[in-house]
Amino acid sequence: MAKKRPQVALVYDFDGTLSPGNMQEFGFIQATGKTKEEFWEKNRKFAEGKDANGILTYMYLMLDEAKKNNISLTRESFQKFGKDVELFRGVKQWFSLVNEYGNSIGLDVKHYINSS
Repeated sequence: MAKKRPQVALVYDFDGTLSPGNMQEFGFIQATGKTKEEFWEKNRKFAEGKDANGILTYMYLMLDEAKKNNISLTRESFQKFGKDVELFRGVKQWFSLVNEYGNSIGLDVKHYINSS
C-alpha cells in the first residue's frame, strides 16, 4: 500500500489578499446603480447607525439592493459578476507554483478561500 502524502492547507482571505478590491466592486455594486464609494458610504452609515458589524451590514445591503433592483442572487449570477473580478498580478500562477513546490517536497497542498 502506498504511503499517504502529508497534506497542508493554505487558507486565503479574498478581498485585499487575492484581489486589490472587494469582490462586490467588480459588477454587483454597479448593477445596483451605485458607485463603490456610494455603496460603502451607505454601509458605513448603516453600520454606525445600527451599532452593527460592517461585514454583516454589507451582506444585508447586498440582499436589500438586489431585491430593490431585481437582481437575481443565484450561483449563475454570482459567476457572472465574478468573471470581472480583478486579481493581483501573479495570483493566477500562484496556485500551480505552490502545488508544484509542494509536490517536489512530498506534500499535497490544498487551497481554500475563507471570506465573507
